Amino acid sequence: MIYYHGFVVVDDAMMKRAREKCLVLGETSVNLQMMSIDRAAWDVLREVRTRHFCDAANVMPAPGMYRWCIAFASTDPRVTVYTQHIMPPEDKIAIVKAILKKPDDVKPLWRKSTF
Repeated sequence: MIYYHGFVVVDDAMMKRAREKCLVLGETSVNLQMMSIDRAAWDVLREVRTRHFCDAANVMPAPGMYRWCIAFASTDPRVTVYTQHIMPPEDKIAIVKAILKKPDDVKPLWRKSTF
């Protein structure tokens, strides 16, 4: 099982970003919404120039709950450059945190992958 270290994104906020950036594939089905949220998450990674070492991953914050996560590290070095032993620079994490409008007390956490 792979675990990801990062911020869980809020679906509504990512859909808003997708609409603003014309990334929406559709809002009529759950699959199209999930793909639009994924595209918005990748857009965040492009904006902060972290695509080469971050990932947009599907995680389970709680049993039965599935969310997208902007992951900085994983337990599998084939998935992300950074692992639990070597973490990414704090300045990159701070930039992503600011774009996602996370409160100061929110820290990136390890979350279990959905697959």
